[in-house]
Amino acid sequence: MYQALFKGQLEEDAMKRIREAWQTGAPLGNDILRDEIERQ
Repeated sequence: MYQALFKGQLEEDAMKRIREAWQTGAPLGNDILRDEIERQ
């Protein structure tokens, strides 16, 4: 079951957002999530 999550490919836009978040240390999520993280 777990392996099935990785059989398909992610869209290029999703990969770009993941890379940017990883490289900058910024949370990957929408504005609501980022605002909540910043408040903590």
